Amino acid sequence: MSNHNAQPNTNAVNVATSRNPATNELIATYTFQSANEVERLLVDSAAAFRLWRATPMRERVAAYHRLSAILRERSDSLAALITAEMGKTIGAAHAEVEKCAATIEWIAENGPAIIADEPVSVDSDDEVHVSYLPIGTVLAVMPWNFPLWQVVRASGPIMLSGNGFLLKHAPNVMGSAYALQEAYEAAGFPKGLFANLNTDNETVARTIEDDRIAAVTLTGSMRAGSAVAATAGKALKKSLLELGGADAFVVLSDANIDLAVEAGIKARFQNAGQVCLAAKRFILEKPIAEEFTRKFVAAAKQVKAGDPLDPESTIGPMARHDLRDELHQQIERTIAAGATLLLGGKKIEGTGN
Repeated sequence: MSNHNAQPNTNAVNVATSRNPATNELIATYTFQSANEVERLLVDSAAAFRLWRATPMRERVAAYHRLSAILRERSDSLAALITAEMGKTIGAAHAEVEKCAATIEWIAENGPAIIADEPVSVDSDDEVHVSYLPIGTVLAVMPWNFPLWQVVRASGPIMLSGNGFLLKHAPNVMGSAYALQEAYEAAGFPKGLFANLNTDNETVARTIEDDRIAAVTLTGSMRAGSAVAATAGKALKKSLLELGGADAFVVLSDANIDLAVEAGIKARFQNAGQVCLAAKRFILEKPIAEEFTRKFVAAAKQVKAGDPLDPESTIGPMARHDLRDELHQQIERTIAAGATLLLGGKKIEGTGN
């Protein structure tokens, strides 16, 4: 793991802190960048963008193939870092790294055709076509639940198109953020084209307003999305938001109940339930409600929460202590409101989340 500005634990207001959610042990703290450092990031990003947009597509594609290979070469260390920082099982972490490598590979092979000039038929001798041109550096605010994949799915198409990428990652996964930056640089991308912004929310807002930022994207909560969209709108910047939801898992009376239970367990417990499209509400038709519930509870009893490095663990800890406590409070409020507890409902004893 990179220790970019990593320091002993200091005033938590001015640092991003990475802790192992399985043990609560401190991994590293990353001191927020100063105003001068943020300015240097923007200067370097603008210079890298000018260089990259003039880089022939074949050279961009070659860099993408190198990046895919590097991600696979570093799979063990990257997966271990993901597990250490946010707690997903080591098997799921390896799958995330492979998904990133495969995605980068797919973008390299298919991206050029997607953004190629499109000829337009007109009633004249003129040649007319639509071109997809880069716009500049895009600021991306990303979440912790898939610390590499969320970044790759954004940076991949954005950068192949000739743009720069400035990442504001979640504070608890800054090690993953810098590891990904190092992978991009090792693959030969211009220094500064992919860079990390590690700072407070006020500085992020000022950065969105900066003329050297062309657009902003965010994956996160509705509250964060509202704040980012308001700032982008004020500055007349394009914004793209992926926000939360309350996804329903509907089981009808003609369903194969065993398959529905199997899918439902995966949909609810994957990544310890910390997935934007996880099944959050199970809606059952009355004729099969009792059977589904009985079988679902039986299957849930087989879910093994434990050390995420243990291959036998089905789920690891929740990513942060406050998230675990908030979930427990939700359960207690629901029971107090009249819900029936069928399984669990108590915090697991021991260290971690």
